[in-house]
Amino acid sequence: MKALVIYDSRFGNTKQVARVVADTLGERGTVQLVPVNEVDGFEFEGVDLLVLGGPTQRHGLSPAVRAWLELIPRGVMRGPLRSRL
Repeated sequence: MKALVIYDSRFGNTKQVARVVADTLGERGTVQLVPVNEVDGFEFEGVDLLVLGGPTQRHGLSPAVRAWLELIPRGVMRGPLRSRL
C-alpha cells in the first residue's frame, strides 16, 4: 500500500498526529508525509490512500487546507483513489 499523508499544523499538534498516522500506516506499506504548503502538484498516481488533516479554525478547515483543496482540478479524485476513500 502507498499512502500520502498531507497535513497543516500551526502550532505543531496536528503535525504530531500526522506523524503518528504516517508511522502507523508505514507498518503496512510506504508513506509520504508532507506539509500542505509543500505539496507539489496533484500527482496521485499509485497512491492507494490519501489522508488530509488540519486544525479547525473558525469552525471549519484551516485556510491552507481549504486553499489546497480548491486547487485540485475536477476529476482528479475519480477512479480507484476515490473508490478507496
